[in-house]
Amino acid sequence: MRTEDDFRKDMTNIFDRDGVWWSRIEPARGMKPGIPDLTALLCDYPFFIELKVGEFRNGLLYPRKVRPAQIGWHRSFNEAGGKSFICVGVEDGDSWKAFFLKPEDICGYDVGIPTSKCFLVKSFDNDFTYRVERATKRHL
Repeated sequence: MRTEDDFRKDMTNIFDRDGVWWSRIEPARGMKPGIPDLTALLCDYPFFIELKVGEFRNGLLYPRKVRPAQIGWHRSFNEAGGKSFICVGVEDGDSWKAFFLKPEDICGYDVGIPTSKCFLVKSFDNDFTYRVERATKRHL
């Protein structure tokens, strides 16, 4: 079974390939609990990403190791006008399927998240840029 660290390495390789600026965030003393794993910038839209590994069971997405502080950070940040996502990687052979969720849709993760709440990202292209633009304008 591959790990969240494996997922992060693969995602950042895709970011590099698709021209997405990114930086890993290393939690330090004094930071708010729940700070996301990555910050990224795509077409003038800055956003934060929390990476999780998950699986599908009975048609529902189950992210692993989600902490309440992480959900709280994302909610608080988005309520303040920022934009952040939870990205859940599901193993697909030798690669991943990456599903992005809005912070309000991660609630209930322990009972599974319907796929209607997720959007699958194949690459960080015009479709993803469009979704980020919509999310930034609060229309996702």
